Amino acid sequence: MDAVQGTYQKSKTFWSRITTTYNETRGPNHNERIERSLNSRWQAIQLAINKFMGSLTQVEAARPSGTNEIDKIQMAKEMYHQLHKSHFQFDHCWNMLRHQSKWTMQMGQPSSKRKQSASCSISTPDAINLDEDDISISTSIKLERPIGRKTEKERRKKGKGDLNELSDVIGKLKINKKKEHDERMALAEVDRIRDEKEWQDHLLIQNEKLQVEKVRA
Repeated sequence: MDAVQGTYQKSKTFWSRITTTYNETRGPNHNERIERSLNSRWQAIQLAINKFMGSLTQVEAARPSGTNEIDKIQMAKEMYHQLHKSHFQFDHCWNMLRHQSKWTMQMGQPSSKRKQSASCSISTPDAINLDEDDISISTSIKLERPIGRKTEKERRKKGKGDLNELSDVIGKLKINKKKEHDERMALAEVDRIRDEKEWQDHLLIQNEKLQVEKVRA
């Protein structure tokens, strides 16, 4: 995103700048880190975000009725947890990347098209276009490749069970959401009855005080 530096630079230069910037701006509770450590951290972040985006894409493709964006994100997190046996912990990273056009363009193109575009635009063997996947190749970051047409057709033939499983997950999430709504409504009704009783007791006490004052008068 550095317009002055530009997108074409060597991998070593790129990660050296990241390391320098991190260590100069890190907080007091964060230890100084080397280039390899930051590179490894980015690989973990990117892998988790790619998996989460896969879950979110499946939820959106199912078009669950009566749900908004927040509901779909929560469903995707539940699916991520069920598939990978861990919670998605990079909301802050995903929220930063999801609104960047360079990131969305990279994730929206087939990997072969991105590589072809990169090979046509790179002028030197060791230069890297940070808009493309070449940065992933040089730093050993591996993105999941899209499956071929034949494999996709076979998967769809055999994927009815997966679709039913997804429908079951969405159905369970809807049931849990309805239960939470019913519980909130029940608690609200309890609070209303309690407040009404307290108000009636208050009126009764005030009425008794008024009667006592009248007797004294």
